[in-house]
Amino acid sequence: MQNKQTKISELYDIMKFSSSLWPNASPQAKRKMARMYYMWVFGETAIQTNLMSESLWDGVEDEEGNKIKPCADHVFIPQFCGYMILDNPEVFIHEDEDLFWEMYNWNRYVIKVTSKENKVLSSFSWKKDNLVKCSMYERYEKANITLALKGHGILENQKEYFPKPPKEFLEIEKKYIREKK
Repeated sequence: MQNKQTKISELYDIMKFSSSLWPNASPQAKRKMARMYYMWVFGETAIQTNLMSESLWDGVEDEEGNKIKPCADHVFIPQFCGYMILDNPEVFIHEDEDLFWEMYNWNRYVIKVTSKENKVLSSFSWKKDNLVKCSMYERYEKANITLALKGHGILENQKEYFPKPPKEFLEIEKKYIREKK
């Protein structure tokens, strides 16, 4: 995996300022602030994991016999993470700027999937409520997407190959998991 770490001082300043507005912001304003974080992540060069869905590994074709082009899935749902960062600024912004940058760069990781698979993966978040239906590490399994690693083949234990999140993330993520609304 590539591991190019990026720090954009303007983003940190914007998120710090947004975190001061957060407690009194409307749900709509909060969604837009989280979306802003997503736009910064999406606008930066993605970090390739060298993981891809089994469909792409097998060279899946469309109805006309053309190979389906890969779609880059941001593994860790940056808009949700932006919401979580702003909802927990004492952990992700104020206490440790390095943790903020660790989260930001972790959100840049992508796995190559088909566009249909990407649509299924996106269904694991309640976008309007800024909640997720399962842990980030369960999305591919719940979507029945088997992964392959470039140069190795199909993986039996896919989670082992995912980029590791900041340790604070997995504990805080639990507050936002709702299987049903």
